Amino acid sequence: MTTKQKILIATLVALILLGGIAVWYFSAVGQYRLSLGKRYAYHLTYHHTARSTIALPGVEAQSNSGEMDCEMKWDMVPLRFDEGVYTIALFPAPAGDCRFLFNDKDLLDDAAFRERVFTDKYAVIRMDNKGTIQGLAFRKNEDALFKGFIKLIISDLQFSLPGGFAANWRTEEQDRYGRYAADHSRKGWRFLSNDIEKKKERYLTLTAIPKFCNFAAGHHPFFSSTSSSF
Repeated sequence: MTTKQKILIATLVALILLGGIAVWYFSAVGQYRLSLGKRYAYHLTYHHTARSTIALPGVEAQSNSGEMDCEMKWDMVPLRFDEGVYTIALFPAPAGDCRFLFNDKDLLDDAAFRERVFTDKYAVIRMDNKGTIQGLAFRKNEDALFKGFIKLIISDLQFSLPGGFAANWRTEEQDRYGRYAADHSRKGWRFLSNDIEKKKERYLTLTAIPKFCNFAAGHHPFFSSTSSSF
């Protein structure tokens, strides 16, 4: 074999390897690849504001406002991976200032309320490898306030990846208000950027508002734990 033939073969092998690496990279960039049993620790800064008016026939309309500012530890441990879906244990805990204003009253100033949200709590998430939340599970007889709190945050944190490389993509997702269309776009140099902007474009269907909220029992519209797909 001549030197030129050796060089040609080496060049072809290198091109094949580079092609394989490129195919792997552009498919992997659109998926979550988590290690089972590893604890992923995040510091979450969460801010949310909402206003609502509930009007029922024969009843005076009721307006409510809510605002949440919270610094939290947000630890996640993948437990299983079956047919493209992760089962993940979630452990939230306060990590600094945390307040939840409901009609201008900070509910987290109440020690009993704070304990119901944060003390010895965990949830289990089912998330596919593109980031879409498939379901949420809790301990039997878990506090409804904690369940609503987790649903509130999880629905806002959901980011669905395109399943391959894309600079822009569109998804349909579910949150506590209903099913919506969302647009996503990568920022910066798009081949390497993990900075993704998500915009909720419009709601396709809306979830019915509960007819009755027992405020004395801690059932607040913004922590509503009515059934949903997540």
